[in-house]
Amino acid sequence: MLTDTKLRNLKPQDKLYKVNDRDGLYVAVTPAGAISFRYNYAIHGRQETVTFGRYGTGGITLSEARERLNEAKKLIAAGTSPAKEKARAKARLRGSETFAEWAEKWLRGYQMADSTRDMRRSVYDRDLRRSSAAGSWPRSPMRICAPISTPSWSAAHRQRRSMRVRSSLRSSVGPSSAARRLKTPPIRCAPPPSPNSSPGTAP
Repeated sequence: MLTDTKLRNLKPQDKLYKVNDRDGLYVAVTPAGAISFRYNYAIHGRQETVTFGRYGTGGITLSEARERLNEAKKLIAAGTSPAKEKARAKARLRGSETFAEWAEKWLRGYQMADSTRDMRRSVYDRDLRRSSAAGSWPRSPMRICAPISTPSWSAAHRQRRSMRVRSSLRSSVGPSSAARRLKTPPIRCAPPPSPNSSPGTAP
């Protein structure tokens, strides 16, 4: 069975490994040192895994993980997948949360050094919180990217690539060869007239 002392003393290894708690709850320790509470279960003939959260700063405690395990078992008994229910809850949250709510959640939950977290929070408080409170940011942070559509991006990408190909041909193989490759006839100049030829007479 896990304790807070055991959790704090877990060290990363070359591969992900698991340490069991009780009632099916366990932690997975990644090579990067992240510790997350998980639970494997079977429902509707399928094997699934639900992750309750990370242990440590910005994450959840051992007691909170055990509470979430009990909630997950109730969902399973009712025929509901805890993993799918968690995904649906995240989708609802993404569609309704403000930028400030999303930023606060990210600052609390994303794994980073405490000094980095403090620096990023100070930048957010100084430069972004005021704009968010004033309503200058979209309600959902994901909508910032909405105006960038796939067709318009693809067209711009193709145009830039065509320009790079033309520039590369001109610089590497010379103007005449580049013109032939691009199916553009090169400009040819007539030879200068012979000194002995008279105007209007072919040399």
